[in-house]
Formats: sequence, structure tokens, C-alpha cells
Amino acid sequence: MNAAKSQPKKAGLTKRQWRSVKQFVQGLLFLSPSLILFIVFVFVPLFKSFELSSYITTPIGEPAKFIGLKNYSRFLSDPTFQNSIKTSFLFILYVVPPTILLGLVLALLGNMRMKYIQIFRVLFSFTIAISGATASLIFLYIYHPTVGVN
Repeated sequence: MNAAKSQPKKAGLTKRQWRSVKQFVQGLLFLSPSLILFIVFVFVPLFKSFELSSYITTPIGEPAKFIGLKNYSRFLSDPTFQNSIKTSFLFILYVVPPTILLGLVLALLGNMRMKYIQIFRVLFSFTIAISGATASLIFLYIYHPTVGVN
């Protein structure tokens, strides 16, 4: 009998499989705090909001009467909602692809090795610095004790 073929098995697994399971469980233990926070702050509110949407509520927000999926059927058949969905899709269709294409072209242009490309890179990066500086100045004036909003 060959020693390499006769590996000792734990619970029907080879050593290599057992090591993989152990690493997987160890990885889950390291991820568990993040997963717990993700579940608590994403999935619990998501399911709670879905539950609350199936009720008619009082003016203070307490569930009063269970109506099921009638709220969803009402807003899906509403022409205003349908128009907003159409407008959103048109916006996505007309704005997102050209923006991605322009960004890709500018990134490729900034990565080229040409004479005076440094000037383009500075001008391209300058817009980022200006927007941050402008925002900081606006908030500086907003929170100023004598000039800003008190």
C-alpha cells in the first residue's frame, strides 16, 4: 500500500479538504463583525421598511391596518411614477455612457507620453483641487461667527 494514497481522514475529508474548511471557517470568524454590522444596518432596516410598507400608518407613523401589496400596486400604476422611471432611464441612457467614454478618453490622454503632457495633467488635476478649495471656503464663510449663518 502506498503511503501517499492512504491519508488519514477526519469526518470523511482528506487533510487538504480539512485545511480548506478550517481556513474558510477562520475567514468567516474574521469577517463576522463586519457581517453582523452589515446585517444589522442594511438587512434589518430593509425588511422592516418592507414590512411597514404593507400597512396604512397613523399620522405619527404607527402601523394601523394591514393592506398587503396594495401600496405597491398603487404607485406602480401611478402615471407620475411611471414618468419618473422613464425619465431616469433616459437620463441613464443619455448621460452615463458619454460620461464614461469622456473619462476613459481623458484618462488615456493623460497616460500618453507626449511633449507638454505635464501641462494637461496639471490642468486636469487642477479641477479637483479647485473644487475642494471652493467647498472649504464656502463652509468657512457659512460657519464664520460674524459673517456666516448663525
